[in-house]
Amino acid sequence: MIAVTICNWAVHKALERPNAGNQTLLDSTRAYRRLLVPDIVIKVAALVLALTVSPPLMMYGVLIAAGCFQLSKALYFGKTKKVLW
Repeated sequence: MIAVTICNWAVHKALERPNAGNQTLLDSTRAYRRLLVPDIVIKVAALVLALTVSPPLMMYGVLIAAGCFQLSKALYFGKTKKVLW
């Protein structure tokens, strides 16, 4: 899950160079990458806890990260009134 999220972040970063003239796409990918940072942090923390405390904590961490991602996406795009994806 962490690798998929990091690859997703990298793909959105890679989209910036060939689309430097498209400001809407640049804003969208930057906003999306900002939303992925807490997602990655939560998943890494859950992995550490799963390795040291209890393996099911990784599952809970992924669910918490998904909820936080959806909540932050709704709050960010609800506040800016943008529909980007």
